[in-house]
Amino acid sequence: RKLISHLFRLHPSFVNDLHQAIKVQLPCVKRSILKAYAEIYFTAWKASCDSRNNDSEEVDRDDIQTAIEENVLQDIMHAGIHAAVPNTAKTVRSVL
Repeated sequence: RKLISHLFRLHPSFVNDLHQAIKVQLPCVKRSILKAYAEIYFTAWKASCDSRNNDSEEVDRDDIQTAIEENVLQDIMHAGIHAAVPNTAKTVRSVL
C-alpha cells in the first residue's frame, strides 16, 4: 500500500497510469482489496495536500494533487454514476 501510494506522488504523469491499472481490477476484486485501493487513493491525495507547504521537494505537489483530483477521483465518480451493472456501481462506490 505504501509503495503504490508513494508511486502516485512521484510525478503527475504516473497518476493516470496507476489509476488505469487499478480501475481495470475494480469489478472483480475482493472487498479487502477494494478497501486497500481506497486507502491508497486517500493516502496519496492526503500526502499531496500535506506536502504542498514543503518547498524542498522537486516535484510540484499542486500538479500531483490536481492530477489525483481530476483524473482519479472524478473518473471514479463518473464510473460509479454511469455504471451499467449495479454490482460495478456498488464496487466503485465502496472505493469512494
